[in-house]
Amino acid sequence: MKTLLALGTLLPLVVVFAGLNMNTVTLPESELQNVKAVAGQSHLPATVTPVLERACRDCHSNQTVWPWYSRVPPMSLLVKHDVDEGRAKFNFSNWASGSATPTPNQVQEICDAASDGSMPPKSYRIMHFEARLNTQDVDTLCGWADNARSANASLPAER
Repeated sequence: MKTLLALGTLLPLVVVFAGLNMNTVTLPESELQNVKAVAGQSHLPATVTPVLERACRDCHSNQTVWPWYSRVPPMSLLVKHDVDEGRAKFNFSNWASGSATPTPNQVQEICDAASDGSMPPKSYRIMHFEARLNTQDVDTLCGWADNARSANASLPAER
């Protein structure tokens, strides 16, 4: 019985220490110095940029602030995967640098994800209270989408 109790206590510790010694994903350093901030860009309304920076920047820009748990396996793999997916979907750093601009469909997707609560993901909001969107934040993002859709509708159709 003592052997079983000792094994039950030591086995989880061995697993944790073995996991800490696994190779972790090498996370890139934040690129804050190399990329303009999301705020202050002419194509982003001044009311929208604080919401994007607070709730979206870590996964949807090159300005990721990597949390402590992103250096612990296997969390490093999960966090890196989530950030890679976020950047592939929308990368605000590309918008800020002028290498891409948000389309009305992308802006609408941001509104939809904020409205249905799928973004920021619940798993992210648990550790990042500041990323939670309130009703006013969602209204701001959806107002941006409405304006983008209206502006796009007034443009002549491309041939």
